[in-house]
Amino acid sequence: MTITSSEKSVLSKLFIQMFGYSILELVENTSRRRGISRARSALYYILRHKYNMSYPGIGNMLNKHHTTIMNGVDKTKYYMENENSDIIYKEKIDWILKQLRNPATDKQMHRIVRFMKSHSIALTVEEEIEFSSMLSRIDLKLQDYEITLKHKE
Repeated sequence: MTITSSEKSVLSKLFIQMFGYSILELVENTSRRRGISRARSALYYILRHKYNMSYPGIGNMLNKHHTTIMNGVDKTKYYMENENSDIIYKEKIDWILKQLRNPATDKQMHRIVRFMKSHSIALTVEEEIEFSSMLSRIDLKLQDYEITLKHKE
């Protein structure tokens, strides 16, 4: 399974919100500092488990050796399964996976963004992420509702 450019964009926004790094920053930054290293390993884990990508496939996509990917996935899997590991790290990964679990949310988000852009309403990256999060929490079905905006003057 491969990951589309729109899925990469959504994933990158989620990583910015949870870890403070985009996918590009994780790939280009070779630092071994704990924060960036763990974020990078979380990315490998998500690509492996959410998108069922092979280790060599992830390695090719991120310009890393497949054994590096295997090590990162194994470390993150250990953190996810061990009760005594970093709870905040696990919650960040769980939150990202939860956001990615609902494909309808992503479609709904794109419909809202298109609607808002067609009415010259600009969104920041943070607002797009907040909309996505909000939609996943309330499981809004746009086809059942008519969206109207009331502008305050």
